[in-house]
Amino acid sequence: TAVLGLQEPNTGDVILRYWVGMDSAEREPLRVEVGKGLGGHVLWTGQPVRTDHYATDPRFTLDYQPRVNQAGIQAILAVPIRLSGRIAGLLHVASRTPRSFTDRDEAILLQLADHAAVAIRNAQVYKELDAFVYTASHDLKAPLVSIDGYSSILHTEFGAALGDQGQHYLARIRANVAHMHSLITDLLELSRIERTQGSVETIDVSMLLREVQEDMALTLAQAGAELVLQTALPAVRGDRSRIRQVFANLLENAAKYRSRERPLHIAVGCQSEGGYERFHVTDNGMGIAPRYHQQIFAPFRKLEAAAEGVGMGLALVQKIVQHHGGRVWVTSAIGAGATFYFTLPAIRNDPNTPKECCSDG
Repeated sequence: TAVLGLQEPNTGDVILRYWVGMDSAEREPLRVEVGKGLGGHVLWTGQPVRTDHYATDPRFTLDYQPRVNQAGIQAILAVPIRLSGRIAGLLHVASRTPRSFTDRDEAILLQLADHAAVAIRNAQVYKELDAFVYTASHDLKAPLVSIDGYSSILHTEFGAALGDQGQHYLARIRANVAHMHSLITDLLELSRIERTQGSVETIDVSMLLREVQEDMALTLAQAGAELVLQTALPAVRGDRSRIRQVFANLLENAAKYRSRERPLHIAVGCQSEGGYERFHVTDNGMGIAPRYHQQIFAPFRKLEAAAEGVGMGLALVQKIVQHHGGRVWVTSAIGAGATFYFTLPAIRNDPNTPKECCSDG
């Protein structure tokens, strides 16, 4: 049996919430009081605690944790999770048979607690960064709109008086404003993926792709692209508008980085494996050097500086897929086209049974 307790950000209390190896009735959240019970002893001393027989150990009050008695717990080892010099949680392992936890057991659990602390800190940093991006992007929009408005008035009412050089500078200003507006819009979109929860529904991927193909007809025609869709693609569950965005971004990426030496061919298909549906979008475009296979999923990364957009398309794809419990990657080489893969959890049993595939972040 194992249990993880984390400090609540609002109250500072440590709550045991995550239980493994216990009946559902025994998994209710439990607040740990400093100095009471084994967990409270860890919070009080800041040191690991272990006992071979909890019920007879004079250091602890059994009636404070009746759940331990009900579950038949005998031996317990608990260690603190330290974050920036303070205790941010607890990690317990327990046995229903009397046993002696060793120094090696304690060292292993402390190591796991250190890994948990790193994960907690990374999650906090990620959340803080996401909040900063959202706030900064939102606040930047107002002055940008103002600059665009005044530059438009300047062009309309005083354009003739500016002369050729003045109009050139004004055009540069307005182009940069438009670029910045696109960048801010994409940043806000990136942050909203974690902040907002769309409705989870069963998605007919074949129908969805036909809609994307129709919406992108002009883009594909201008690229001279032939798009081939696999028949009978599996349904998945998720936020329909987000999954649609994944396919649209990948198709747009294929059109944008097509080869100038041959007509563009794009194929979309899927294969089921290991409880996931693995979708792929394959093209015969210019290809991507292996050293860029990870970098291209970072925000503002473009293979060609002159390419349209601000380099957020693949970053959005990765964020959406990860939000749905999947992953995304690419296989490619220069001149050999590219295949982008992404996975989504397969629908199990009754496809009408709701399945949680999107987290709240």
